[in-house]
Amino acid sequence: MRDFFKLLKKHNELEIIDTPLEVDLEIAHLAYIEAKKPNGGKALLFTQPIRK
Repeated sequence: MRDFFKLLKKHNELEIIDTPLEVDLEIAHLAYIEAKKPNGGKALLFTQPIRK
């Protein structure tokens, strides 16, 4: 898995989001927006998900 993240990062295809975000609304919305970008957008890695 780490090798895959390294590869994505090397090709500028990984967006690391360190801000604490709520899983059901905020992360879902950001993933939807990114997926609608041309070519499907970047892979998103949320480092501090919050479940309420």
